[in-house]
Amino acid sequence: MRHMLNIKPFDEFWFDCTFNNLVSIISTIEESYKYAMYHNDYFYQNGIEHHIYYESEEHVISSRGVQLNSNVIKQLLPIIDIKENQYIDKENFLDEIKGLLCNNTIILPGVDLYYWNKDGHSHHNIHVNHNTLLVGFDDEKKELYALEDDIHRNYKIITESESDFIESVKSNHAGNQIADYLTYTLPETLPKYHLPLQDIVRNISNINGSLRSLKFDDLYTHKYNDEEFWRFTLFFPKKISKIIVRQQANISLLSILHKRNIISKNDYMIIVDGFKNTLKTWTAINNYIRKAGLVNVDYLNKKANTLISLSNKAVTKEIESWNNVETAIVNSKISLDIDLVPSAEIKVS
Repeated sequence: MRHMLNIKPFDEFWFDCTFNNLVSIISTIEESYKYAMYHNDYFYQNGIEHHIYYESEEHVISSRGVQLNSNVIKQLLPIIDIKENQYIDKENFLDEIKGLLCNNTIILPGVDLYYWNKDGHSHHNIHVNHNTLLVGFDDEKKELYALEDDIHRNYKIITESESDFIESVKSNHAGNQIADYLTYTLPETLPKYHLPLQDIVRNISNINGSLRSLKFDDLYTHKYNDEEFWRFTLFFPKKISKIIVRQQANISLLSILHKRNIISKNDYMIIVDGFKNTLKTWTAINNYIRKAGLVNVDYLNKKANTLISLSNKAVTKEIESWNNVETAIVNSKISLDIDLVPSAEIKVS
């Protein structure tokens, strides 16, 4: 027997597992919710908080760095009724999983990524507890299908063997989670997602204000001990990846503004170039941090001036780009009350 859920992955870019899963699930019911991925309701802050589960409790690991936070997830989570569940049989749970899928239940079992998602960064590299979004199975092939990102951050349907799934679930690291699996329940219908132009403009001042508050000097010159340095070089690149993807989302948002004739072609090209510049600069910073993790803290400190300069450049360029967006919108004299989610679909490129 083969059964697949009707969930289409949002694969334009990968922000994180929670965001992409939510938008993929919700936009299956109401397609307009994919526009939530372009919404610029985000801000920056110094410091990083990473949430993990250990011995059935949630722990927050803090480290130095820069973190991008999105408020859009807070809008999406209340749409879904999320329940924590325990397996009826802790040793023989595969039939229970398949039964839930056959009932078209959206299920996210707890797994250890060391054994799960062979195309992922953590596979046979590091133990990470994670809830995977299962979308189907095939009894004859003894396969399970899930939505996951690969090492290149491509979000897609992956194919894994039943044996690897069982091993990933039975791992002690997977067992550190509070629940064996989560289930998501959605309403049968949803109202259309709205993205008013006035929200885009209002968010610009919040973004730029948070960018101006960032401090980098001590970030790269700090004399980290071994534990601090491990946290910094492990978690900061993950957070930088989100910043990089946000620039991609900003470019997609600009495409919408251009296709709706809100900004001119010339303004569009100039601003896109600015966000691409920010993306490239953060990519260069990420490469330095990752290399430092492979070398030592002395390498990081020696590159401090370069990293501070690059970080300030990225901040300045993003502020400039958002200021250009605001100016272009104001100059268009278009009403800020318009909804960027069209009644007829516009292809975003």
